[in-house]
Amino acid sequence: MKPGPIREFVEYAAAWTALSALGLLPRRAAVTLGEWVGESGYRLARGLARTGRRNLEIAFPEKPLAERERILRGAFRNVGRQLGEFSQIPRLRTPEDARRTVRLENREIPLDVLASGRGVLFLTGHFGAWEISPICMRISGTPPVNFLVRRLDNPRLEALAERLRTRCGNRTIDKRRAARPVLAALGRGEMVGILADLNTLDNEGVFVDFFGVPASTTGGLATFALKTNAAVIPVHTRWDEGERRYVQKFEPELEILRTGSRDEDIRANTQNFTSIVEGWIRANPDQWIWIHRRWKTRPPGEPGLY
Repeated sequence: MKPGPIREFVEYAAAWTALSALGLLPRRAAVTLGEWVGESGYRLARGLARTGRRNLEIAFPEKPLAERERILRGAFRNVGRQLGEFSQIPRLRTPEDARRTVRLENREIPLDVLASGRGVLFLTGHFGAWEISPICMRISGTPPVNFLVRRLDNPRLEALAERLRTRCGNRTIDKRRAARPVLAALGRGEMVGILADLNTLDNEGVFVDFFGVPASTTGGLATFALKTNAAVIPVHTRWDEGERRYVQKFEPELEILRTGSRDEDIRANTQNFTSIVEGWIRANPDQWIWIHRRWKTRPPGEPGLY
């Protein structure tokens, strides 16, 4: 629901003030303060913390409560860390600036695909630094990235986010009207990033296993892959505490299953994509967005999990 004009302005003013204040600080200080903000959210945002605890109970029933709390606290810190990094976007101007924020691994994988004339579909998720990574890719010299986003209900906040996300030449695509622009971009041999790890409505997704529990998941990535000759390349960006920066890793192109049965191919490929994302999360569980109700949509007849 679109907020009223007063709430719209208050939300925008709060976001602009926070980003501007953090943006005045050196990067390391902004990131450290952002982590503190995340810690505060862990203590104060009780509704989000409750969702996170339930998600971790579903995903890791075998883990002790103290370990799940450690993961949840780290997840809040990760969100706060991203806030600090997001505030520094106006300072990102040179490849050296980008390297201080994100170290790229295997960047030649997508570049080799582009050199062959094919488009690239990035399989990614709300993990690590999903907002800052395409910006650092571009500033490092990689061609522009198109990526799907959900437009914010507050138009002032949406305009602010759009300016920051696209200031270096990347382009956003509204996920609600994505088919034509995505196919056009892939036809031009460009890169398109799709975050494929959030809950979808039952009429918009397919049910695949995520941590052993059916989860309604977008079939869009599989649909685009089956319709085009684009390469599907998994990529995730994790925080490295020792380096105090992110590491963005590109993985080898995935083989796409094509049996001729459209529905089954979408489901099977989506399951493969989801299993890859799950692997990233299992390796670094405190870097995923546990505060999202990932299992909200249930198969027909199943009770709710929240």
